[in-house]
Amino acid sequence: MPRYTCLVLLALAVALGPAAPGALAARPVQSHSMIHTCCTPAADRGTLMAAAKASGARIVRLDVEVHGIVIPTPRGYRYDFSKLDDVVALARRHGIRILGILSGTPSGMEACPPGTSPEAAWRCAPADPDEYARHVVAIMEHAGDGVYAWEFWNEPDERYMYTGSPEAYGRALGVVHALAAGRFRITTGGIADLDSGLPFLRRAIAAGARFDIGNVHLRGTDLGAQARRAARFFGGLPLWVTEHGYPSHPAPGEQLRNLRTSLPELRAAGADQVFVTLRDIDEFGPESPFASEGILGKPAWRLVVRMNQRRSYDNYFMKLSSKAKLPAY
Repeated sequence: MPRYTCLVLLALAVALGPAAPGALAARPVQSHSMIHTCCTPAADRGTLMAAAKASGARIVRLDVEVHGIVIPTPRGYRYDFSKLDDVVALARRHGIRILGILSGTPSGMEACPPGTSPEAAWRCAPADPDEYARHVVAIMEHAGDGVYAWEFWNEPDERYMYTGSPEAYGRALGVVHALAAGRFRITTGGIADLDSGLPFLRRAIAAGARFDIGNVHLRGTDLGAQARRAARFFGGLPLWVTEHGYPSHPAPGEQLRNLRTSLPELRAAGADQVFVTLRDIDEFGPESPFASEGILGKPAWRLVVRMNQRRSYDNYFMKLSSKAKLPAY
């Protein structure tokens, strides 16, 4: 039996155990799934979607690669929506909504730095933000209400994901938001680091970026201060923390203790939604702290399930905040 299938069967048993039927949280801990529409095997997609649902999450964050959908042809471009359609249908079957991360520039649209390899060209900014935005909005329109919200690029402040300038990012996001015309929820790309990411977004906003939800990735220490800083930056817009987690290696109990404190701390500091990493993945190598962030099959899983089973999510966080000597949300 595949590894993730075994973990999900265990997760379902935990999730469906002591909770009362229908006792889902009003605002649960959401799931950063590490599902890639382009290339996560179909069996794994189904297993991970079931795990996200079993955790009590109502939104699952996953990648929707623009360059995998918009395909060049001799006469222009065509769309291949097949894998996106599969993921949307899968989410509907599980009764969970999608936060889709729109990343990547299709072949032939890129404006790349000199020396960029063809394999890395998807990371480049689009040469024509208007053309690019038309294709991005076509993806949004095709998905319709199957996607709850759209995130524009993942960690655009990091060169491993995006090699364009903040201004190029801002121009593209501004056109996307204008063409969407209020029909879709749009978040900024989740920035990896506040010190570099907020200045990146400030320049992008000056260049025309517009969005409905502020989006950051928060890990490490002083999380309350980090979240408050981000909330101030985004003003009155909702603040989503779309990546949050702690390594479980070599001590799964330390991951549990950290999440027990950090989740209420983030909510108390103004985070409207928090997405916790669902599964382990060695994208950055097995020794990376990100490689063991997943909660699936670990003590931290039960914590998230319990939080999401509470009828009054905010009351539960107030109790946890009190125990942790944090201000109540």
